[in-house]
Amino acid sequence: MSQFKWTYAPFTLKLRRAFTIARGTRREATNVLVRIERDDIVGYGEAAPNKRYDETPQKVMGFLDQLDQEILDDIPNPEVLSNRLAKQNPAIRSARCAVETAYLDWYGKKENRSVFRLMGGRTSLGSISSYTLGMAEPQTITDKLEEAESYPLLKVKLGGSRDRETIKLIRQHSKKPIFVDVNEGWKNLDVAKSQIDFLADKNVILLEQPMPADHNWEELCELKSYSPIPICADEGFVGDESITKIKKAYDCINIKIMKTGSLIKSLELIRQAKREQLKVLIGCMIESSIADSASAMLTLWSDFADIDGRLLIEEDPFEGVTLTDDYHLKLKEIPGIGIRRSDKWENFLD
Repeated sequence: MSQFKWTYAPFTLKLRRAFTIARGTRREATNVLVRIERDDIVGYGEAAPNKRYDETPQKVMGFLDQLDQEILDDIPNPEVLSNRLAKQNPAIRSARCAVETAYLDWYGKKENRSVFRLMGGRTSLGSISSYTLGMAEPQTITDKLEEAESYPLLKVKLGGSRDRETIKLIRQHSKKPIFVDVNEGWKNLDVAKSQIDFLADKNVILLEQPMPADHNWEELCELKSYSPIPICADEGFVGDESITKIKKAYDCINIKIMKTGSLIKSLELIRQAKREQLKVLIGCMIESSIADSASAMLTLWSDFADIDGRLLIEEDPFEGVTLTDDYHLKLKEIPGIGIRRSDKWENFLD
């Protein structure tokens, strides 16, 4: 029997607004909360499964149901757990991430230290985070711009029929630098080149996944050479790919802990990317402050950040990472991953 007490359950996060990207629209997300306890110390983790990576809440629960819970016992260091989880089959990455995060939260509390300090972080301030505008009708875009007026950096979802109209509308209201995220929406090289020509003088500082991840490799490489805007791999980089190969088609990689399945592995991927002179963007899914706070730790070493999942939901079950007046991510200097449960969720999983 495991030395830890385990509980886990799905929970639904309702979005403040419908959130549309090139693949479809979401109004809520069902994630899975993992709670572990030992010696009166509790650790939390969150899985945010995404259909793009063939994951569902049901698959996350199935992974947790079949997982040998003694996997947490007798761990000399967190790296051992990361390796143990990586060997699980099927490899539901968001579920692995939730288990590892819960353990790291527990371990940090046990050691009475914040996890980002245990990881070698020298400051509690991460990168400036962008605020995401999903695809929408013009009036909704205008409303969203008003909501995001104080944010210095915007992320704009494209990949539909109104891409240029959206950018023109944004530029009527704001001159802020923007990330553009196409989510594989431009299906061929000619379309991608034409859209890049349009964006070239629009103060776009990063272009995420303009074409499908499985598109012809030579054309992906050609697009990188053509584009004056740095191109970032998102769907094109899960975490197992060769960094040396990836840099032939991309200038940057988007690391999400739900894709890699591990905070520890993600930190090593950042180090590899730096050695290969690739830029790093730390991203997120639609998630609560549990996963956002865990992801935000990685922004201590990243070039860019897009950690706003908790800002897109109506009710956050936890409190954690915040933003400074100039919108740098600010980690809490408390033991664990830096989260506290909100009052309305006080009894959830207890």
